[in-house]
Amino acid sequence: MVDRHNKFVHAENMKDFQRRLETEADPDKRRLLEQLLAEEAANKLPHPKPNDPDE
Repeated sequence: MVDRHNKFVHAENMKDFQRRLETEADPDKRRLLEQLLAEEAANKLPHPKPNDPDE
């Protein structure tokens, strides 16, 4: 169950940061959003095992 939650939060964070970058004009806020997006993209979640009931 925790794995599903982590995957959901990761996907939502990626979408949110990308969406906010589309409209943000402030250079400082854009840098922060770009950094957060890069950090989230680098956050590799472990793949579930083939017989993982949470998959």
